[in-house]
Amino acid sequence: MDAFGIHRDLVADYQRYTEGFVDPSDARIRERLQQQSAAGRQWPHPWLSQPASFDPARREVIRAELDAAFFHLYGIERDDVDYIMETFPIVKCKDEAAHGEYCTKRLILENYDQLQRCIDTGTAFVSTLTPPPGAGPRHPERSTDV
Repeated sequence: MDAFGIHRDLVADYQRYTEGFVDPSDARIRERLQQQSAAGRQWPHPWLSQPASFDPARREVIRAELDAAFFHLYGIERDDVDYIMETFPIVKCKDEAAHGEYCTKRLILENYDQLQRCIDTGTAFVSTLTPPPGAGPRHPERSTDV
């Protein structure tokens, strides 16, 4: 298994995705973006934008569900996922300091196992998020007081 190859493929997939919908009409901007892309920089940057409002605990669950899904999509076996997660010592240390356990790894493996059960039984994956994705508030409620 080549973890760097997986990373390279994910970055390339994201680049193809963003380049598929970013089409500036100004030739100077288009040329600049093409130069940036050729240099390995991407726009929009994957970490640049965040929702206007987000709950860190909810975000952990979303990321774990997505990570587990990507591991499945790339055909990574569970033992390899376990091994890969151990190659992130900074994440592990921060998790253990904050939560007393490596919760990122636990959440990813739990979701990986749930996805595998869904694959094995032919059932749909159901997110554990409450409310489910797309059904929660996108932004904090605004006060009507002016």
